[in-house]
Amino acid sequence: MIKRSPFGLRFFISNVRLVGVCLNERGSYMQRIPLLLLLILCGCAERPKPVAPVKPSPIAPVRPSPVAPSPSGSGSVRGRVTFEGALPAIVQPSTDEYAIPPLVVDPKTRAIQWAVIRVLDVKVPELPGPNKTASILMRNFRFEPHVLLIAPSTPVLVRSIEGLHHLHRRRKYGVEFDEDFKKGYTIPAKDLSEPEIIPIGCDVHKVMFGFIVVHDPRLAAITGPDGKFSIESLPAGRHKISFFHRIQEVVQEVTIEPDKTADLGDIVLREVR
Repeated sequence: MIKRSPFGLRFFISNVRLVGVCLNERGSYMQRIPLLLLLILCGCAERPKPVAPVKPSPIAPVRPSPVAPSPSGSGSVRGRVTFEGALPAIVQPSTDEYAIPPLVVDPKTRAIQWAVIRVLDVKVPELPGPNKTASILMRNFRFEPHVLLIAPSTPVLVRSIEGLHHLHRRRKYGVEFDEDFKKGYTIPAKDLSEPEIIPIGCDVHKVMFGFIVVHDPRLAAITGPDGKFSIESLPAGRHKISFFHRIQEVVQEVTIEPDKTADLGDIVLREVR
């Protein structure tokens, strides 16, 4: 349907003169009818209104939703293990026994020697193997070293200079092993494959005792006479750390921050009877 509009009417009036010219020109009237109809239609039909170009609305860039940052990097932990309670009596060795007392404490600082510190819940790349054989020497009625720290699956050679001792190993799950030491004995790596602390002693000389600590050496430490310890290059995050001595074991959760050292101060152990 043709829609009329003021614009079409104005266009028709403006072209009346042109229609008259066309009719007055030479030629029959009937020949001018098609031209007249064409002009009428052009004048009455509405011209389409120009449409303004639509500018695309700007699209905001898609940004990923923020993700909580995961701990990265590494830090370290340090501290000192001390004793609380009555100081142990100083053991005076006899002429034939130079055994280490059950608890060695500095009387001035109360620092504990031979405490074992282990990070329990950190996984690190395995050490390249096979591990070299470690050794314990039985001499002067003591184990040297008193506490031996080895990586899992490390064989341990135990030798006795006196040739009079009988090694007794008390395992974590109640399994016990006994060996005679006339020429020495190597504890096979398969018997030392799991992280644990193995007390060792002599069935002949009860004053002799020591420990084999099976743990990644990068995640463990043994205190010296000053009771201090330090473990480097720990992954950032919260970790459980064990502080062990024959008298007691304490486990704490410690937060390690990247490029920082967590100073724990004094870790106090008490003799549990």
